[in-house]
Amino acid sequence: MKQSYKLMESYPELLIFSTTRNGGVSMGNYASMNVCDYCGDNAAHVKKNREIVCEQYGIALDKLILPRQTHGAKVVEIDEHYFTMSEHEQNVLLQGVDAMVTSMSEVCLGIQTADCVPVLFYDPKQHAVGVAHCGWRGTVARLAALTALEMHDRFGCAFHDIRVIVGPSISVGSYEVGEELIEAFEEAEFPIGLLFKRNPKTLRHYLDLWSGVIWQLKQIGIPEEHIEQSGVCTFKNSEQWFSARVLGIRSGRILSGMMLR
Repeated sequence: MKQSYKLMESYPELLIFSTTRNGGVSMGNYASMNVCDYCGDNAAHVKKNREIVCEQYGIALDKLILPRQTHGAKVVEIDEHYFTMSEHEQNVLLQGVDAMVTSMSEVCLGIQTADCVPVLFYDPKQHAVGVAHCGWRGTVARLAALTALEMHDRFGCAFHDIRVIVGPSISVGSYEVGEELIEAFEEAEFPIGLLFKRNPKTLRHYLDLWSGVIWQLKQIGIPEEHIEQSGVCTFKNSEQWFSARVLGIRSGRILSGMMLR
């Protein structure tokens, strides 16, 4: 499903999208558009779904780059050298990777989520993109900021030029968490009052990942007006978007991708 973001409307050279649950061949909790190959889905279905996505968006199958995410803070650059590697070497490089950057055209970087936050970056001046998978661990580790820093270091991107999309993911009203997460964010020096909401009746705490991502990006100099939220809560809209909190871990994943034409 090609997304429409006001922030990106003036950049026809940029492909940006997030897949919904519809349009694929997977079944059950993977129904039907799941392209993740490490969440328990049928391998043949995953392969077919990737082919469908690539055909729909005009992506060469070997240029769809999907890392093996582990809720870490590792960022890698996809460059010309990557495409000289063997398949085994490519797989090794992408193990434990939760963010990628590139300045290459016709290479689609993809992040797979099911409640975690896909964060998508574009610098129209340096013609570079980045993607990051930010669950609570990635947010605590400031992975979104690290991805922008990688774009700065690799491609000379100025922070005030970077545009950012915060994609479909769980909203604060649906993300109940324990006290230990408050402690983790407090130790990482996040503004607790901004990120956590407390239900006065149940006394339960809720985490606002969207605010956590946006706060850290503003801290490094990305203007708030250069950040746009999709506003889509995957938990509340699990019929259309995969949500691990609704479906369980053994379910499909949303693919959020960016590619320079």
